[in-house]
Amino acid sequence: MTTIRDVARHAGVSTATVSATLSGRAFVSAALRDRVMQSVAALNYAPNAMARSLKGGVTSLVGIMIPDVTNPFYTELVHHLQDRARAAGHSVLLCVTDGEPEREREALALLGGYRADGVILCPSAAASHYQAAEFQPVGATVFVDSAPETLPFDTVSIDNFEAGRVAARHVLSLGHRRVAAIVGPQHLLTGAARLDGFRRILSESGIPPEKDLVQSGAFTQEEGYRLCANLLQLKERPSAIFVGNNTMLIGVMRAIAAQGLLCPDDISVIAVDDFDWAVAFRPRLTTIRQPVRDIAGAAYQLLQRRLARKDAPPDHRVFQVELMVRDSCAALPTRP
Repeated sequence: MTTIRDVARHAGVSTATVSATLSGRAFVSAALRDRVMQSVAALNYAPNAMARSLKGGVTSLVGIMIPDVTNPFYTELVHHLQDRARAAGHSVLLCVTDGEPEREREALALLGGYRADGVILCPSAAASHYQAAEFQPVGATVFVDSAPETLPFDTVSIDNFEAGRVAARHVLSLGHRRVAAIVGPQHLLTGAARLDGFRRILSESGIPPEKDLVQSGAFTQEEGYRLCANLLQLKERPSAIFVGNNTMLIGVMRAIAAQGLLCPDDISVIAVDDFDWAVAFRPRLTTIRQPVRDIAGAAYQLLQRRLARKDAPPDHRVFQVELMVRDSCAALPTRP
């Protein structure tokens, strides 16, 4: 591999002159610059950007860590974060944890090995994991999505409790009273808070809780399908289902179709996360939209703030959600 010394020898100059020419940080005469660049071209020399960055103490490398690359929420989030990184002159290393804390630890170790300047992290573990002394953050760390404000880090999330409340209000307004919930892991804020908000509205409406009507599992299509199948096998199935996220929603819709049922004729469905496919389904899906672009923008703003001021107090940004009323929820038919 060609080195800076090879270039200096070929050009008949010092390594300091080569470095100054390539970095542009010091004056180099036009004649010397031409000699150096001719040697660079002749030897096909590619400067080692990582080595230069490590020597300077700043790598301009940012990690983005998500649990599921197939989830449209995360793919859109990554898209907007990459746009912000590009504008800031940062390189991005994408890490996918599959929602497993061990893979998350491995990815953090990898980013630490590369001496990344920071990471935008969508958590896979409970909040207590990140509050423990054993947790080793990487540079400027910003938590996004399942990010409780109790964390001693910068966080960006939606009002997950309100998302559950919005869903419950909507189905109750349509006359439904036997309503079920299919939600994510209860150690994550996105699983627990959404269910808590949903239950709160049911309780305030005088609807007693029924254990069989609450199903919790991983945020995956497969779990959505399995948990919905459980609900549809009940002696008295629910007339409406609240679903915790969009990947579970796809599994739920598959399970309803597999049972020969129709949505919303036989069962109404509402879910957190709006996505492009929501209007491609038949029926078009009623969802609770997260402002993904705004979430990404706030996360990167906090990352850059943390890079500039490492001692700044933690900042917690919470965004509101929007109900997207379409066709998958219908009024409960009145029975004679």
